[in-house]
Amino acid sequence: MKQSVDNKPLTEQIDEATHRVQLVLNDIAAGNVAAGQLKTLLIAAAGALITASSPTLLPSQLGHNLESEEKISKKLALNRIEAAEAISVSPRTLDDLTKRGLIHPLRATGRPLYSIKELERFLHDTK
Repeated sequence: MKQSVDNKPLTEQIDEATHRVQLVLNDIAAGNVAAGQLKTLLIAAAGALITASSPTLLPSQLGHNLESEEKISKKLALNRIEAAEAISVSPRTLDDLTKRGLIHPLRATGRPLYSIKELERFLHDTK
């Protein structure tokens, strides 16, 4: 039986990763996952499955659609949760940065949208 780097049998790692995916799905079904968290949780769970099953397995072999990731990366603006995730802060911290005038969201839609350029400007200006 193949062993992984952490010396657990691969079947055990796959079982653990599958269990993590099931927990994510249960949280989604129960409504306990915010939209911004969903992508992060699914990527982490899928990554665990990929690592456990085969380090040489290509994403396309798992049905992973790289085009959908490209569409996401082409967004011009992000909602509050996505923007917070993009700059690695909590949504509350993003709110505080906005109140302090350090980040300027767009409000044409009635809810704050954070342009990618604005987030990049903030990161550049606060080095």
